[in-house]
Amino acid sequence: MEASSRDGWAAERLTTFMSWLPSVAGSEIAQRAIKWATESLEAQVGAVVGPLSIEAVTGLPAGTAREKDLIAVASRSARQASLPGLGLSEVLTVPFEGANSWLLFARTGRPFTLAERNLAWGMSWALAMARRERAALASLKERQTLLARLTRIQRSIAVRAPISDVLQAIVTGAAELLGERVVALRRTDPDQPSQALIVCSTGLETAPGLDAPIKLGEGVGGRTISEQRLVVIHEYYEAPNALHAFATLGLQAAMGAPVQEDGEVVGSLVVASYTRGRRFSLAEQEALMAFADHASVALTDARMVESLRQALSTARHDAMHDLLTGLPNRALLLDRLSQAAARSTRNQSIAALLFCDLDGLKKVNDSLGHETGDQLLVAVAERFALQLREADTVARLGGDEFAVLLEDLGSVAEANEVTERLLASLGDPVVINGRAIPVSTSIGIAMCNQDQTDTATLLREADLAMYEVKRGGGAGYLHYRPDMRPFC
Repeated sequence: MEASSRDGWAAERLTTFMSWLPSVAGSEIAQRAIKWATESLEAQVGAVVGPLSIEAVTGLPAGTAREKDLIAVASRSARQASLPGLGLSEVLTVPFEGANSWLLFARTGRPFTLAERNLAWGMSWALAMARRERAALASLKERQTLLARLTRIQRSIAVRAPISDVLQAIVTGAAELLGERVVALRRTDPDQPSQALIVCSTGLETAPGLDAPIKLGEGVGGRTISEQRLVVIHEYYEAPNALHAFATLGLQAAMGAPVQEDGEVVGSLVVASYTRGRRFSLAEQEALMAFADHASVALTDARMVESLRQALSTARHDAMHDLLTGLPNRALLLDRLSQAAARSTRNQSIAALLFCDLDGLKKVNDSLGHETGDQLLVAVAERFALQLREADTVARLGGDEFAVLLEDLGSVAEANEVTERLLASLGDPVVINGRAIPVSTSIGIAMCNQDQTDTATLLREADLAMYEVKRGGGAGYLHYRPDMRPFC
């Protein structure tokens, strides 16, 4: 499976997994989730591995000596291991709910791909998030509000709402659920990784400078990122790393949860309180972690979607462009020629199609090698491009053939002027590896107007005119004439 389609598959499976988890009963969630994840990754063994025992396993019976084997493999994050019943296997291990627990998958035959690793990370977060939600719902009076908000956030992630909207909904939801006005999501600055910037927030409008960048390790948000863990400070004004601007305003307590992207901590979700004596309960800390986990999934999903979009964009570009010169290829030229013909009819304007064939490229390939011939083609493409307007198109049709589409011409004479410039651009030899290589071209011209707009006919006519130039010795141009049509 190609990388672009594999990324799309991973994003789809993660979305389905997230949507399915809320329907699973709490007592069954670990076993059913690891079975679902193992099947999605086409693995033979899957397990939720703790530091001393296996919480859930599929593909191997629990309660045997095999548990020790899985714990040992998971704890050292091995990529390959010999497992009972499987032999030498490819292994994928991702952290789960802390440093001493993991999700482990194993299979024989082929390594796990990057897309599958990203999917495993996402499923680990989603499962941990679902369990934290259950713990938070058991303790918080606002359990229905939490469920409703997280469900809406899940849906917005699933339907690929703009990432800025999803993150703002997470910030707003955390503020309203926890009853605090100040909540902010920070993310490391890609240009200055030692700093973290505010991505979205609420309640920071009370004083200037509260949304300023901070250094990693400063304040709750900076410490959360650098320490990669939940950080809670209840006497904020006494904390050694407190941010002066917040301490001055009388901030009493703050807590931050790490936000990840593709398994790496890249930010923090922070809630802060000005209420004297405020203490964040364990249930509230779990709720903040749930919101932060949603932010992690949203960022990872957005990155996967962007990677897919870029891959598709690259694929579309490559399908419509010549790989050697970067010019439009025949398919893109024909598309633009069809549009130009339609505009010519609609606007009663003139367009011209120039068919160019380099003279003597075969001799260059035979005597100096195809690498030199390729460099010559690239140089010719660059010289042609310099003679054209931005609205014109120069394309490589393959081999030694180029085509030029000229639109919105005032007269046939304008087409002749451009053609003469193209011929003149090849007047000086092309210097490659210290060798001066003379080059010329034969050009045939077909005019496109309201009387002649069939693209296949235009291309054939320009080609026939070019061959007439070749028969005359090359290095020149001719317009198509009906008497050039070959006899059938």
